[in-house]
Amino acid sequence: MVLDESECGLDVGIDELRLYQDMTLTDALLVPTPSTYTVSSNKVLKDVLRVSVGEMLGYIDAINKDRSLLNTWQMIEVRGFSTSPYVANAYRQANANQFVTDRVNGEATRNRLYPDRNTLVSRMAASPVLDGAAQTFLSPGKKTIAMCFTSTSASPTFVLFDAVLGVPEGDIMMYDASASQWNNYTRAKIQAAGASAAQAATWAFDTVSPGTSAPRAIGTFAAPVPGENPFVPGNFAYSPSQSEANQAESADKAYMAATQGGSTPGGGGGGSTGGGC
Repeated sequence: MVLDESECGLDVGIDELRLYQDMTLTDALLVPTPSTYTVSSNKVLKDVLRVSVGEMLGYIDAINKDRSLLNTWQMIEVRGFSTSPYVANAYRQANANQFVTDRVNGEATRNRLYPDRNTLVSRMAASPVLDGAAQTFLSPGKKTIAMCFTSTSASPTFVLFDAVLGVPEGDIMMYDASASQWNNYTRAKIQAAGASAAQAATWAFDTVSPGTSAPRAIGTFAAPVPGENPFVPGNFAYSPSQSEANQAESADKAYMAATQGGSTPGGGGGGSTGGGC
């Protein structure tokens, strides 16, 4: 097969492609070339791939009000079957690598290899996850949100849907702040920042979705540590639709703007109220 660079939009020459084809795997230790790359060089944040805490509350509340949304949506918590507390209606994987079981050269301690699409679909159909206490199976075709504690463990699952299954952007997303964020969104901690009980209930995960008796999260939250306050008193945003709630992405935008010497275009705010479901 002859590749035409103009047709393929390739940035490398045909000779370079042939060189890459001839490269073989090696166990030799390589010293990487130092790089000055920084994420601040990105022009925009790809908010379409990320879910803020405000958006997460919107999805949870929407599904609690209408569980038929689970016919088209699935949320995946990858930290294990025994994870508690966890977001309501989230499917719990056995572990972060439940569907990434292959190893380099088949050796048990080597780096893992992502499966091809057909293999992945077969594994999802054969290896169950937990829906509460019941077994179920992930769907390769549903819109998906992956989460864990800090987004590290959820990254392989995100790649499976994004790269292996080819799910369109916006139909696979990462709640990158994950449990390290929402575990702190309890009524006691929010009220310690100066919120009223009603305002705290808007944001808290240890409560029920408005207009329902369905909890936003399953399990027992840790009690506040004396003197601990994850929120700045007087600076807490009380409505999930406010952009200030999108703390992880807002911090990223501020970092990029500071290092670039200007404002960062693109991005979005805190949240959807669940209409995206």
